[in-house]
Amino acid sequence: PPPTQAGLPLGVGHYKMALRACTRDRRWEAASALLHRVPPDMWEADVALCRNGLKACAEAAEPQLAARLVAVLGRSGGLGPDEYAWWLQACRVAGDADAASEAWAAYLASDGAPSELCYALRLGILYDLGEDDAALALGREAVAALPAENAQLVANAAVGCAVSNANYAVSTAADDSAAIATGVARAREAMALRRACGAPPMAGAQVRVLQVCLAASEWAALVDELGMAQAAGYAAAMTEDELRVLRRV
Repeated sequence: PPPTQAGLPLGVGHYKMALRACTRDRRWEAASALLHRVPPDMWEADVALCRNGLKACAEAAEPQLAARLVAVLGRSGGLGPDEYAWWLQACRVAGDADAASEAWAAYLASDGAPSELCYALRLGILYDLGEDDAALALGREAVAALPAENAQLVANAAVGCAVSNANYAVSTAADDSAAIATGVARAREAMALRRACGAPPMAGAQVRVLQVCLAASEWAALVDELGMAQAAGYAAAMTEDELRVLRRV
């Protein structure tokens, strides 16, 4: 029998409206519960409902359901980079490394055009797992595969994640100079990705990398990074607050 609410039958339109409302209000627990109430045949019958459900999966930490909805959309010819990105996002929010590997493999096998959003999400997942070297290798691959303008998104994600991990190493590995030096080097490599793709100066990112060098007392790296920042015109792009940080450095 069809699902009902207060004795009245529920149709595709009801689920669409409810999912949109959950997404709009960022009520992800409610979205998760709702996603599991949709009858399987409704996903198959309505591509728009399926896409709405997949978008909700991205933030509701539902990678297994996301995988099933991607398969449904694949049968209807409705798969593109956005759909794979939502699946990857669901894996990242859930912290499910195996599901993330499955999603990435499926994306690569789709032979679609390289997507900066998919690359950025996969890179973030690798950083979350502590696989910094693999993340940087993926960043270099993205810079080579994507148009320069698109590669900037991936490079920005690399800088944010690498700086965060380097700061964590500085704050938790005070007696492990090798771990700190490695964290600083990876943050600098991520910054180099931005320069490699010809991204316009993003002064905030450069300041964060310089701050990591300072916090780690990596003086040679600090001087070298300052030289590259000057050569790339980053100082000219800095706000007053950022310049104050730079003067402290």
